[in-house]
Amino acid sequence: MHLKCSIFMPCKVSFLETLQTKGVRPLFPCYRLNFAVVTQPASRFLKDLSLKAVLFDHDGVLVDSMPFHVRAWQLAFAEREIALAPQEVLLSEGSRSVELAAQIFKRHDVVLARDELNELVARKQALYRAMTRANVSPGTRRLLSRLKQAGLLLGLVTGSALANVKAVLPPSVLALFDAVVTGDDVAVGKPDPAGYLAAAKGLGVEPEACLVVENAPLGIEAARRAGMRVAALTTTLDGSQLEGADYLFRDLQEMAESWEQWMEERKLR
Repeated sequence: MHLKCSIFMPCKVSFLETLQTKGVRPLFPCYRLNFAVVTQPASRFLKDLSLKAVLFDHDGVLVDSMPFHVRAWQLAFAEREIALAPQEVLLSEGSRSVELAAQIFKRHDVVLARDELNELVARKQALYRAMTRANVSPGTRRLLSRLKQAGLLLGLVTGSALANVKAVLPPSVLALFDAVVTGDDVAVGKPDPAGYLAAAKGLGVEPEACLVVENAPLGIEAARRAGMRVAALTTTLDGSQLEGADYLFRDLQEMAESWEQWMEERKLR
């Protein structure tokens, strides 16, 4: 039986509290739903949301891999005499590697043939796998286990290649997911919603019954375009750069703690 999350009890919080604790300026009055802050009227959210699945991004969410991705991109582009700022990668995270590389070359007014672009991407992937020391993010196993216990389906949706996922995510964690969609499985990456829609279809749930956990603007946009709710983590960017998210959490550890608190409060009602 799937958990129906349509009985949150909201209490209004001030803009000042939200700004101080979450670092983001809401566009609408904010409400705390026991374990998060949403940036839209709670009554609409309570009416619309019925949760059956949680879909996770990979890099910067499940694993702390983004510093290694950034460094690998910097080294690969340095070989082409292009100095790359970390933000150029972080703000484009979620797109497929070939798309990300093409966007960066375009910003630097460089045109490459397709085979040259693929060669650079392959070089970056090799550099990443050689240097990565990424670990599973704190709270990952805890949150996934709690969601499974609640009867929710789990999906993994990433623009990274499956080989990059397997290089970091332990088999025991990967096995917890009921659907996995990587950059190898879709023709176009985030912000296109194809990956998230494919995961929902694979899980047999409607998009509006999914909550997406993301850490980057392109991923948030993809989830919203898919018709899904979004919880954003400030693991790689601050809240002001994560517009469009329904929730903001510091990391999966905080999200797990909040979920457990909400479940405990729910038992007492």
